[in-house]
Amino acid sequence: MANTDHALIICDEGENRQNVVVAALKCGLSPICCSNMEEARILLFQKDFRVVLCSDTLPDGHFSTVLKEVRRSTTNIPVIILSYLADWDAYLKALGVGAFDYIVCPPKPAEAERILWSARRSPILHTPSKQLMQWLEIPSKERATCKTRPVRFSTFKTNWPFLQGICCLD
Repeated sequence: MANTDHALIICDEGENRQNVVVAALKCGLSPICCSNMEEARILLFQKDFRVVLCSDTLPDGHFSTVLKEVRRSTTNIPVIILSYLADWDAYLKALGVGAFDYIVCPPKPAEAERILWSARRSPILHTPSKQLMQWLEIPSKERATCKTRPVRFSTFKTNWPFLQGICCLD
């Protein structure tokens, strides 16, 4: 029988990892930690995980590599990115390549718990829409002055209410 109550935490910074471990435990998840992509790759093929949390940069890789590995092993694991960049473009880029959500470091306990609960309830990992990918290709200065109408997405899902299904596109 598969163990689906585990959370894989790929983070090489102790304080961030500890904050996320505490949040995972409060959400009823059993955290398994590693600090690099090589260890994560092995763990992804040995166990079934309910959620993966990953630093945006790792000593031997990048979070986009983690997303590829998760998709290779299974398609239903939400991947949450941990980053020091509190930046709109970084958030959109993470969602654009398939991340479930994004937590700014150091993680706030309440925010980490809310996102983890949401990931546990999520039946599927969202797929980035073609419209979102087009939006990401527009330089940020042009996006800031975008005067086109809002567009509804059918597949774009996020835990941030102000982003839920609405974006400005050319």
